[in-house]
Amino acid sequence: MNHIKLPVIFEKVLDEKFCKKVLKAGGTSLGKGQIGDNNTVDENIRKSKTKFISEEWLYQKIIPFFQEANRKGNWNFNVDWFEPAQIAQYNKTEFYNWHLDEHNAPYPSNHTNKNFRNKIRKVSCSLLLSDPKSFEGGFLDLAVPTCHNGNLVYKKITVRPMGIGTLIFFPSFVAHQVNPITRGTRHALVLWALGPSYA
Repeated sequence: MNHIKLPVIFEKVLDEKFCKKVLKAGGTSLGKGQIGDNNTVDENIRKSKTKFISEEWLYQKIIPFFQEANRKGNWNFNVDWFEPAQIAQYNKTEFYNWHLDEHNAPYPSNHTNKNFRNKIRKVSCSLLLSDPKSFEGGFLDLAVPTCHNGNLVYKKITVRPMGIGTLIFFPSFVAHQVNPITRGTRHALVLWALGPSYA
């Protein structure tokens, strides 16, 4: 994996007005954050509030950055569709432990949305919607597999908040976590690009 770059970051490329528009689209009725293919709630792994949105203007703004990140990261994934976006709210002490965004299997061939059929998550994106001055903690960690002296090891990359409107991209098979919030509230928007299965 030495030839690829991750994460790919576009710092403060979306303005505060856009970020507030995203939060407004999510409204105030957020539910408990879910995990896994079965969408279960387990607050030992994830403690946060979430809401899905699918506004067209959102994708029009962010998709070009997906395409650029795919090139800049040297991933060159075949991606052609996007899942609904998820607003995530983390209050003090809330977190999301180590996990993968990639599902255990591709979407089924009979999925009700034909654009999902036989596809998997390939690229993940996190957009910071909050001013970093309004919260503490909540760092994003990535775990990148490598080897040292014949042993498998993981290199941890910590991404600290860089400013409202910052986009962070990485392959969906990369393990990552959101560290606990120690003060304030952190809002982020998470999106996933889909493409045909690797097999």
